[in-house]
Amino acid sequence: MTGAARVRAALRTHALVPLGRLFGAPRVQLTSPLTGAGNHLYDWLWAYRHDRPGSPARVQHQPSMDPWLAEFPLLDGLTIPLADAPRLVADFRGSHEDMFGQHFTRAEVDGFCRALVASSSSFRERLSRAEDELGPGAVVVNVRRGDYYAHDFLEAAYALDIEGYVGASLHELRERGIRADEVVIVSDDVPWCLQHLPAVVDLPLRPLAHRTSPLDDFAALAAGRTLVLANSTFSFWGAHVATALRPDTVVLAPPYHLIDDGVPDRKRFDPAWQVIDP
Repeated sequence: MTGAARVRAALRTHALVPLGRLFGAPRVQLTSPLTGAGNHLYDWLWAYRHDRPGSPARVQHQPSMDPWLAEFPLLDGLTIPLADAPRLVADFRGSHEDMFGQHFTRAEVDGFCRALVASSSSFRERLSRAEDELGPGAVVVNVRRGDYYAHDFLEAAYALDIEGYVGASLHELRERGIRADEVVIVSDDVPWCLQHLPAVVDLPLRPLAHRTSPLDDFAALAAGRTLVLANSTFSFWGAHVATALRPDTVVLAPPYHLIDDGVPDRKRFDPAWQVIDP
């Protein structure tokens, strides 16, 4: 029995699950404190899709969610502190529905993204600032470094030839005749990008201006008209919001999200994204 299965079994014993279903108690998606907003957004999408009057769906709260809950009222309404969950619970879920086309449709993710933005005047202001900064010729390049490159086992699964991928992406944009006046970097390691990317970028290159938090990074991805994604769920969700708001957004994706048993995993990719394999 897996760890998640043991947790679900223990919780079902503690909570009167069958009685909870009868009385319309919430279904609760279990979450991990080790994952970030990109992964949690799949859980919130599940709750949004399944939430019904008399049959609520909620996501277990983690402290890492707090900036997102403060920014997006929609997410706050779909989240429940497990300690405050009712004694009667309809179900506890441990598996995650995060595969495009298998677990959710384009219409469902687009609807969720539009509702997410509509729920937040604060985020709409971030979007407006990002749109003002990013003209039609800006290429937003997202680079994920951080823990992907801090541990051998994560590097084996997630590491990319970032320079090769970015260079190949810009070449593809030229081949397609897509306007590219400058590259705007969105990254958790901007100094690395400014040191390594000039060798493959022959355009003006700069970081995002006036950045105050990852929510500004998210807004820049959502506002970009041409995106070069990182192999990160945070990046994928930025593209989902961008295409929900502007279906003609150009999205280039890396060769994989991760390497799983030697096989490139693209299960979370939107099939409309163009995969670039340097």
